[in-house]
Amino acid sequence: VLLRRLFTVSSLKRFLFFFVTDTIIIASSLYLSFLLRFDFKLPYEYEGLITRVLPLFLVLKLSAFALFRMYKITWRYVGLSDLQNIVLALAVSESLLMLLILIPFPPAITSYLPGFLSFNFSTGFPRSVFLIDWTMSLVLLSGLRISKRVFLEIVLKKRFTKIGKRTIIIGAGNTGEMILRDIARHNFTDFYPIGFLDDDIRKIGAYIHGIKVIGSTDKLQDSIRKYSVEAIIIAIPALNHKLLKDFYETAKTAKVGTIKIVPRIYDFHKPDVNLKNLEDISIEDIIGRQTVDIDFGEIEKFLRDKVILVTGAGGSIGSEITIQVCAFNPKKIILFDIDETELHDMVFKLKRKFPYLYESGSERVFSVVGDIRDKGRIDTIFERFNPQIVFHAAAYKHVPMMEHNPAEAVTTNIFGTYNIAKAASENGVEKFIMISTDKAVMPTSIMGATKRMAEYICQSFDTVSGQRSAVSSQPASFPSTTDFISVRFGNVLGSRGSVLPLFLEQLKNGGPLTVTHK
Repeated sequence: VLLRRLFTVSSLKRFLFFFVTDTIIIASSLYLSFLLRFDFKLPYEYEGLITRVLPLFLVLKLSAFALFRMYKITWRYVGLSDLQNIVLALAVSESLLMLLILIPFPPAITSYLPGFLSFNFSTGFPRSVFLIDWTMSLVLLSGLRISKRVFLEIVLKKRFTKIGKRTIIIGAGNTGEMILRDIARHNFTDFYPIGFLDDDIRKIGAYIHGIKVIGSTDKLQDSIRKYSVEAIIIAIPALNHKLLKDFYETAKTAKVGTIKIVPRIYDFHKPDVNLKNLEDISIEDIIGRQTVDIDFGEIEKFLRDKVILVTGAGGSIGSEITIQVCAFNPKKIILFDIDETELHDMVFKLKRKFPYLYESGSERVFSVVGDIRDKGRIDTIFERFNPQIVFHAAAYKHVPMMEHNPAEAVTTNIFGTYNIAKAASENGVEKFIMISTDKAVMPTSIMGATKRMAEYICQSFDTVSGQRSAVSSQPASFPSTTDFISVRFGNVLGSRGSVLPLFLEQLKNGGPLTVTHK
């Protein structure tokens, strides 16, 4: 137990370790600087001088290190910004040392200074020692702080060569580099990269963290055969579906067992990609749907720093809306759903994807269990959170199920929508977006008819809002106008109850594949 406590990492232990080692480095660097200055034949009189100036070097340098947060550096993940702080801390401390040592103080001042400052160092102190000491300190301090990362990512690399799957990373850009760094952090236990493929001819032959860009993407088949590749990671977020399909078919033909791809949409404010983000290629990725260019800048203006309510947040569409809204840094987001299990799972997913939204003292995600048919519950939520934007995705959507339960479809899709829309209008919501369906066009089913009525409700409230905006002497009780918008979705590929998951489940059980149309 004592040994475990002794070797358990803590902020205090890390600070003491670096403080002690920095003290040793400062003293060693000063002594070595004098030795180098005098070709390792140090005159006797300078030994006393070193002893006199050492306290000054220690005080100024250690203070500068603390000022530039060198004791806050995470040893395992030291980066260029940390090395920059070391350079600046040494530059500031050496400049102050030169100022104090080379410029003589008047006797009236030196009489009030501590003993190690009262001596006039300007006589006989070698100026070149400052440059030598700066260089020596930089090498030793930087070397200490990058030593753990070098050991884990370079020295131990050979140990794990045969553990991870031999992997080709397609894409040698920023995303590929982030994936490689995370593979190294995991000691190559899952993947062992043997090379990159990239279509930028300027990168071919170059090395990224010691891994070579071995060729262009059209060399994938040859590279798989040549290097006995076991896994492929596609690190190009905005990849054309035809190329993705070609990569997938080439890899499967070559018997590559593992094919991973980075998510197409991830956190735009903290776009770090790591092994946990990687996904398997799904059918949706390679069937070739029409590409939609999205103006993320305008969406960010619309959502950033806003209070947003999503009804049906645990459902297929509501959950995807929630994830994408969170990527645009809302002020608050309220997840409203009747299904506590789906809501619970959604919260865990958001904590993993957007941990900064749950930082202590600034929690911005609120999960609320409730029913849109409960008007009192709706009013309470609007009064408490005062949302500015509402995405209304709560509804019953399965056509055959609602044919057998028409009363539930009416009370939820019609009256539930009315409750939400009325609360939005009364509380001055800026935008109300209702998720409708193509089945609301000339409806032939109960579900389609109820969604058509929900559209009429939103149109009516939008008309009332427009009339209010035209009235200059409206009563004070009238809220600000609300824009009501209905968007009709067709079949959403991969959503719960849609045809694709049904077909996949039928295939797993040996078929047959069934369709509803004759």
